[in-house]
Amino acid sequence: MRIAIRSKHPIGRLTAAVFVLLVTPELIATGMEQDGAKRAEEIVFVLPSRRAPDAVPKGPAAVPPAGDKVAPLTLDVVTRYAPLRGPQRSIRHSVSRTHDRIHLALPGKREWLLIRNPVDPRRVSGMLVDHPAQTIVVHEESDLRSRLGVNGWADALLLGLDPEIVPRLRGAAESRAITGVRFNKQAVAGGPAELSDVWWNAEFALPGAYTVKSTGGSTGVSVERIVRGVNGERLQLPSSRFPSYKVVDLADWLEVG
Repeated sequence: MRIAIRSKHPIGRLTAAVFVLLVTPELIATGMEQDGAKRAEEIVFVLPSRRAPDAVPKGPAAVPPAGDKVAPLTLDVVTRYAPLRGPQRSIRHSVSRTHDRIHLALPGKREWLLIRNPVDPRRVSGMLVDHPAQTIVVHEESDLRSRLGVNGWADALLLGLDPEIVPRLRGAAESRAITGVRFNKQAVAGGPAELSDVWWNAEFALPGAYTVKSTGGSTGVSVERIVRGVNGERLQLPSSRFPSYKVVDLADWLEVG
């Protein structure tokens, strides 16, 4: 999933030359970030590519054909970062995934609900639930893009694998199964050298694994377990699940922090 927990500590820079969303060695990351004095564990699918301040933001990518009718799945996902020096680090998280909602359960008593825009299905908004603070933080599309590098629904659906890479995937004879779901190893025609070990299932529009290398090391995203179906309660709006929680927008949340 371009998935990762983001932080100022360089715990994991997945650069996916184009969350491998973009194909540049700066696209995916794992870690934790400090927002002022407050630590905020945030799910990140891909780090935004660097651009000139006056550059026009890139529009959201189209969703792969199968992405409009994916079967509900619950995934156990692991993001691993192996720096050139020092120990490897990993983050595990549970992902509930349907054609229009994605729930991510994170360490640290936080969770995310990402919702596909019903008018423009390429777009996405989200809500961070901070259980210790009993607060729901609303993230509009621009908030997700600027702070987390999530530039549309496809970025979230593909677990950080750049949706623009998908049309260039070329399957090889090698395949493997994850909990009964078969994935084919892929080459990327004309793709970035930093991206490797891509395993893909077209029926579910799902990467089983991929690796991105950068000058600082490598980051790998892998699905370790797949369960058919999802817990429907997790996909409900957080305000209905936690009616006593305060609901704030991101700007107010950052001010308080």
